[in-house]
Amino acid sequence: MSYDDRAPGADPGPAFRRLYEIMVRLRGPQGCPWDQEQTPRSVRRNLLEETYECIEAIEADSPADIAEELGDVYLLVTMLARMYEESGEFRVADVLTALCEKLVRRHPHVFGEAQAATSDEVVDQWKRIKREQEGKPDASGILDGVSRGRPAVERANELQKAAAKAGFDWPVLGGVREKVLEELSEVLVQCGGQDSLGLSRSDFGVASDELEDEVGDLLFSVVNLARYLGVDPSVALNRANAKFTARFREVERRMAELGRTMEAAQLGVMDALWNEAKAARKV
Repeated sequence: MSYDDRAPGADPGPAFRRLYEIMVRLRGPQGCPWDQEQTPRSVRRNLLEETYECIEAIEADSPADIAEELGDVYLLVTMLARMYEESGEFRVADVLTALCEKLVRRHPHVFGEAQAATSDEVVDQWKRIKREQEGKPDASGILDGVSRGRPAVERANELQKAAAKAGFDWPVLGGVREKVLEELSEVLVQCGGQDSLGLSRSDFGVASDELEDEVGDLLFSVVNLARYLGVDPSVALNRANAKFTARFREVERRMAELGRTMEAAQLGVMDALWNEAKAARKV
C-alpha cells in the first residue's frame, strides 16, 4: 500500500519530524527546565517504566492505551537520541538511518535474493549476517546470545530456553516438579528447617547470602516450570500482579464499607473478603 492510498495525515514522516522539533525546543535554551536537566542516566528508569506500561496496555488489549504508551516510549527514545546529538556523539538521523540499513541488510530474503522459509531459518541467517558481514563477536557459547541487560525473570527464561534447545532439558514434567520442591526444601533448611514454618515475618532479619542463593534457585526453578509448560513467566507474573492489585483494592473497598481499618488485627476479615472476591471472579 502506498501513501497515496492512505487517509490524509497517515504519512508518519511529518509526525516524526514534529516530534523531533518539539524535543529540540524542549531541550533548548528557552525550553523546559525539567527536560533540560535530564541525562541518559537519569531517564533510564523512565524508559523501563514506560516500556512496562506499554506491555501492560498490550496485555489489556486496549488500542487507545497502547497508542498512548507507545507515544511515551517514542518520547524517551527521541529524548535519548537528542541528548547524544547535543553532545556530538551521533545524530538522531544517524540512529534511524543505521536502523533502516540494518533491517534491509539482515532481511535479504525480503530485500534480496536469499531464501528463508521459516522463523528458525530467519534467525540463523540473522546471526550469520551479524557475524560474517558486520563483524560482531562470535557468540559461540550456547548461552552467549542471551543479553545480560534483560530483567532477571526474562533472562532466566531465555537462558533455560537456550539450554533446552541444546538438549539440556527435563525429559518429563515430573523432573521439573521435583526440582521446584527440592529448591523449596533447601530454602526452608536455610530458614531453620520445618521448625521455621511457625515463624512470622518479624522473626526474620536481613537474609544471609546463603538464603539469598537458595531463594534465587527456587525462583529459577519456578521460571523453568513456566518455560516447560509453554508459559511466558513475565506475562504470567504480570497477570498475577494485576489480579492481586484488583483483589486487594476490592478488599480495601469492602473494608471501608464495613467501617474497618486495614491492619493486621483485621486479617481474618480481610482474608474472608479476599476469598469472596476470588470466588466471585469479579477481579
